[in-house]
Amino acid sequence: MRHTNYGLDDRLFIPQSSSFTYQLNQELYRKYYSVNNPMLKNLIPKISMKQQKSAKDFRIFCLGGSTTRGPFPTLLNELLKRSNEDKTVEVVNLGIDTFNSYQVLDIVKELPQYDPDLLIIYMGHNEIYGPLGVASNVALGTSRKVINLILRLREIKVFQLANNLYSKLRARSNGFEKEGSPYKMMVNSSLAPHHPLREQAIENFRGNLHEIISVAKRHQIPVILGTIVSNLRDWHPFDSEPPPSSLDVTQWQQLLENGKAAFAQNHLEEAERVYQTAIELFPNHAQTHFDLGHVYLAQGHQEKAKRFFTRARDLDILPIRAPSEVNETIKSVAKETDIILSQECDWQTNDC
Repeated sequence: MRHTNYGLDDRLFIPQSSSFTYQLNQELYRKYYSVNNPMLKNLIPKISMKQQKSAKDFRIFCLGGSTTRGPFPTLLNELLKRSNEDKTVEVVNLGIDTFNSYQVLDIVKELPQYDPDLLIIYMGHNEIYGPLGVASNVALGTSRKVINLILRLREIKVFQLANNLYSKLRARSNGFEKEGSPYKMMVNSSLAPHHPLREQAIENFRGNLHEIISVAKRHQIPVILGTIVSNLRDWHPFDSEPPPSSLDVTQWQQLLENGKAAFAQNHLEEAERVYQTAIELFPNHAQTHFDLGHVYLAQGHQEKAKRFFTRARDLDILPIRAPSEVNETIKSVAKETDIILSQECDWQTNDC
């Protein structure tokens, strides 16, 4: 297989002899998704950096998912260039849609050979549904050690052959290879708060963070961990837990309708009272907390609004937005490992 060039090229960067640059491997996704859906190739940004790094160069790698792929690395690059005349700043954006701590850990293990001066880790939204996440359609179980072992095995050509044969058989049986966007392919099931798989996802995230930092410290690479923000005010929950059979559903649903009507007519005190009653009857319904948050926001009670918006996010049974436990984990790992922590901004300007 070595002589026939079978299998995927699992290098992080591919050297380009014509331009003396490294190009981010456009086949990178294939190591983490067991199917070869052409749409997945769009996940990998076209990133390049120069091969030769001089003594004046200061190279920063930003790692994470789609939030990191956004504008902040570009803004950081511009700010640092203006404030550091004696250094040539190079910010390499390795934010990749859907990627989570498994992929970031895998990438960090490859980075020392590219001489980084700083790693900025900003991730957390994809820990449950991102590739290899506990509730992903491409999950490999729930054991962090087993998942990372399989990633190592996927670098072996014989294992790639066996895995490709299995994937083709699976695709024929359910059409999975041809259907759905990368995001639809991610979600396998809903998970209510305190579901064992949700708790396992947080533990796996903690373990991967510790290993990322361990790799960086071994190679004397500074790390900054960032807590993540999410849209609380404008992004309603994807789905809410259904009411239990013991609840008088008709009465409860009538309360929700009355609350909506009162809010629409700007009868804010009445809307507050009705939604509070609905929450007392069924405390785990994410949408009700979200609606009450908007009542408090309209009343000018911003701290109360923030509390209910946050609770709505945490009760969402399709937790595409990272629940509060993710930021709590980031903060505790940063403290345990003595790593610089960049905290989220004030909710009124950036976190709502």
